[in-house]
Amino acid sequence: MSLLTDDFNRADSTSLGANWLELVGDWSISGNQLAAVTADTHVVLYNSPLETPNHYVELTLSVATSTSMGVIARSSIDGGQYYLVRNNGSDWTLFYQAGGSFSGLATVNQPGVNGDRVRLQCVDDQITVSVNDIQIISISDVSNQSNLYTGIRAVGSSTARYDNFEAGDVSGVVEPAVKIWSGAQWIDSPGQRIYDGATWQATQAHLI
Repeated sequence: MSLLTDDFNRADSTSLGANWLELVGDWSISGNQLAAVTADTHVVLYNSPLETPNHYVELTLSVATSTSMGVIARSSIDGGQYYLVRNNGSDWTLFYQAGGSFSGLATVNQPGVNGDRVRLQCVDDQITVSVNDIQIISISDVSNQSNLYTGIRAVGSSTARYDNFEAGDVSGVVEPAVKIWSGAQWIDSPGQRIYDGATWQATQAHLI
């Protein structure tokens, strides 16, 4: 399993380093935090893929503003397709983006505040969003189940700040129980499979 991290603790610079791919706009390191240089659209991806599309990305909004601040999961390398969750000062909204077109999937009315830690997680068709370890969104969506890159998106502010990026493959996810044939009818199997970060592994099941 992969784990990608960056605490941005380095000298102020308009170069983020080799681990980052700046797709849109110019990003910078400022005061040991990540910042957009100008107040327009910015997109940056971590320049290494995760091993599976079942992964998470999380980030701290160290200085929250009333502009669009968010994280990206299941992105293609060119940013042409991804899931995004962002806060705009008043709500968290989950989007699916393809070819520059954004489709809103879910919204929760909750302003972003300094220090909020947001997590976007994708496991099969289950997309969840948590803020400060509290899940606020959980939906099923099959629009994007294959991409491996994660990143950050900002719009409208050069004063917003981001910190402590982390992304990783998800393991230990229990799959719903499967059906087995009892000889007379289909019944729920007492055995399940568990995702170890690469494949679904069978746990012990007892036939009835």
